[in-house]
Parts: sequence; C-alpha cells; structure tokens
Amino acid sequence: MTNLNLVSLNAFRALNNLAPFADWRAGRHAAPLAAYESEYAASVADMFADLDAAAAIAAEAAALAEASKDLPVAEVAPVTKRNLYKQMPKYVPSKVESPLAFVHGFLNANADMKRKDAMLALVEDHGVNFATARTQYQKWFALRKAAASNPANAAPVEVAPPVVA
Repeated sequence: MTNLNLVSLNAFRALNNLAPFADWRAGRHAAPLAAYESEYAASVADMFADLDAAAAIAAEAAALAEASKDLPVAEVAPVTKRNLYKQMPKYVPSKVESPLAFVHGFLNANADMKRKDAMLALVEDHGVNFATARTQYQKWFALRKAAASNPANAAPVEVAPPVVA
C-alpha cells in the first residue's frame, strides 16, 4: 500500500470517527515499522490536503466532461462479426467451378494473407468447401515453403486463373 493510499484511508477514517488505519500495525509490528515511521506518519492537515487535491482533480475532470459534451461525435460503423475459424460451415459443397484451381489462384494472388483470414475469405466470401480450402491451403503452403528453402528443386506451380460461377 502506498503512502498516498494510506493517507486517504486515514483521512476517510478520521472523518468517520474511526481509529487510523496504521494503528493496528504499530501494535503488532512496532519494531519493523519503527524504521518506516516517518513514511507512514501523516498529520490530519496532510490528510485533508490530499483529499482537497483529489477533489480538485475530480472537479477538473467533471469540467472537462461537461465541455466535451458540445463536441461533435463521430458515428461508429457497425462491426460485422465474422464466424470463428471452427464455426465455418464444413459440409457445404463448393459453389465455384474448379475449386482447386480457384484456391491456388486466390492464394497466389494473396500470398501475404494469414491462414485464418484466407480460410474465412475462401469459405465465406467465395463459397469454397471448408475441407477443400484447408487441404489446398496446406498443399500450397508446403509448395511455397519448399520453393523458399531450395529454389532449384521447386517445381513451378501453374494454376488456371480462378473462375467464379
């Protein structure tokens, strides 16, 4: 507990005619607290001064809140929540013609997209079956990883451009 918290607690307790908060500590731990007595010792005037400072800060915050009511407020666009990765429809047939070529073409065009985002885009936006998108992503990723590690052994992947039905 910091000294400021202790001062505010003791001020509150003094206002309510209660014993100061540090009294029980002085009784049980007199020897260890003797070294820190100056840190915890606070006069009633110090306590009220701290309360006055806190009240001034609260009044200033209230004045700022009152002044900000006149400022224009920007409208917040509604957030469209997409399905989680595990909540995507899994048993829906693909709606695109030649989904394998479509997935590879999409991934080649969006190579910097994260897996989760690519899967969401393929399944929800383009109508590719979840299992097809997942399998073809993994095959595309393995080919891309092999090409990055050893460009001489990597076979060029030729995929027809995607056809949207």
